[in-house]
Parts: sequence; structure tokens; C-alpha cells
Amino acid sequence: SPVLAFARCDEGIPIEGTNERADLLFLVLTPSGSTRLQARLLANINALFKSQYVSERLRKAQTAEAVIEAICAGQQVALD
Repeated sequence: SPVLAFARCDEGIPIEGTNERADLLFLVLTPSGSTRLQARLLANINALFKSQYVSERLRKAQTAEAVIEAICAGQQVALD
């Protein structure tokens, strides 16, 4: 089964070659041979960030439940 992990780093992690920092991190683990599934999950994560509302909620989330609610809200926004 696929596994998705989320982490937030308030000070951010420097992105090499830019002045930007990554503060919202996702780790996607999928079974070997599931490249389509992995690509689909990555595309879904990317779609979350089309909504500034979702990224703000992820940055402010204080519990795992709040993270899940933000992701679910993002999925609904992507469908609309």
C-alpha cells in the first residue's frame, strides 16, 4: 500500500541554486512497479498547492487531523 508522510519546517530548508526555502514537505512511498500510482499521487499533491488557502491551512495546522482536513479541502478545491 502507498504511504504518505507530511512534515512542516517553519524555518524552511534551502533549495539549492535559489533563494527559496521549502517549508511543506511530502514523502510518498509506493510499492515498486507502481509508477502510475506514484505519478498520480504526486500530481494530486501538486494540485493542492494551486490553492493558497490549502497551503495556508497546512502551514497553520496544529494536529494531524487539521492536516488531513486541509488536504481534503484541497482535493475538493481541485475537483471544483
